[in-house]
Amino acid sequence: MAKSEPTSAVPRVLWVEDDEVLRGVLAGELGRDGFFVVSVRSSAEAKAQLEKSAFDALLLDERLPGQRGTEFLKELRATGDETPVILLTGHGDIELAVTALQAGAFHFLTKPCRLDVLAATLRRAVEHRALSLQARSVPRLTLSALPVNGIVGSSPAIQQLRSLIPRVAAASAPVLVTGESGVGKEVVARAVHETSPRRDSPFVAFNTAALPENLLESELFGHEKGAFTGADRASPGLLDAARGGTIFLDELAEMPILSQAKLLRFLQEGTFRRLGSTQERRADVRVLAATNVPLPPAIEAGRFRRDLYFRLAVVEIAVPPLRERGNDVIELIDHWYARRSRTVPPELRTTEITRALQRYRWPGNVRELFNLLERLDILCGPGRAERELILQAVTSVALPVQSERLEDVELAHIRRVLEAVDGNRTEAARRLGISLKTLYNRLHAQDPPSGKAPE
Repeated sequence: MAKSEPTSAVPRVLWVEDDEVLRGVLAGELGRDGFFVVSVRSSAEAKAQLEKSAFDALLLDERLPGQRGTEFLKELRATGDETPVILLTGHGDIELAVTALQAGAFHFLTKPCRLDVLAATLRRAVEHRALSLQARSVPRLTLSALPVNGIVGSSPAIQQLRSLIPRVAAASAPVLVTGESGVGKEVVARAVHETSPRRDSPFVAFNTAALPENLLESELFGHEKGAFTGADRASPGLLDAARGGTIFLDELAEMPILSQAKLLRFLQEGTFRRLGSTQERRADVRVLAATNVPLPPAIEAGRFRRDLYFRLAVVEIAVPPLRERGNDVIELIDHWYARRSRTVPPELRTTEITRALQRYRWPGNVRELFNLLERLDILCGPGRAERELILQAVTSVALPVQSERLEDVELAHIRRVLEAVDGNRTEAARRLGISLKTLYNRLHAQDPPSGKAPE
């Protein structure tokens, strides 16, 4: 029986896991997050499902009865099946990640992983598949005519950004993506990769601020056995995992200065050394980097290398903050609900709420907007009380503030919630999702009372 492409607006996910309890729990959670999940316990059952119908994404456990997930993945790719595969394992390491990505995995996650991280990865995989199918269905279109994956909005700032990406993607030079926290710099980096000739090769994202210097270099460049305490075997790094594709280095300004020198050498020569090795290695990898900290002041302060800055900023993409994107706020709201196959609550369509959302400064940018929508989606229900909570939540957050300092925005939000509940601190703490003691401390942080905070 020939399999057909998914036709439902709800993303179809095949979940291959031999742990029955985990399989059931995760299938239920992802179902509530907008996915239609078919769960099986073995690669043989997965093959049977894939022969009958197509899926938008495949969640694959590494340790399956009779066959490892990476082995099944290689077999799948050998048949020409291009379903995006996210490999999950409770025994993850860099070497296994390299094997999975080289075998054709879309992404690699270590169990236990947060549900929101898994759901976000799945959504990216589904969007990647949709873009690939569209590209095949319109072969006469040029690459630049295709929509840029994940970038939502029609404001002049976003139109300019969208028009720039295909031109940048066609080149192989390094790219520096700049912008405030939460604007979507990784989304832009992925769009560059997925619009480029490297789109069928790995995209590897790495937060350079997440690890101390020695571990950062081990993750990025790899290491040899005995290179440091605990290095009981040689291990490839993320540059190996990204061969032929793209590596995205986030929070670049936080990279240690010595590591910056090694990155500069790789950009100039295309070679690197694993920790503990004298052997030069080559890797065909395009480097995209991002920072929410302006680099020129960091250069003057001696925290960032001037030569690395000029080498990376061959092309610089500035991602605009949400407050400069006008009606994109409304388009982003529509996109967020559409991606989950849900209806936008009518309260978000009222003139009052729409104006409030557009006036708000959004110091946390798109990330803050999506976090607000996540809260509203949880509150949304069929009864009047839930609809009132939605209105209170929006009006308490999305009103203009005079200051952009995070603590001022937070305090203003707390005071609005208090006003909405007539000063009832217990109810306000419940709605804010914090303890009464935390609420008390936040209110009196700048002017501590003489009494003791309530427990």
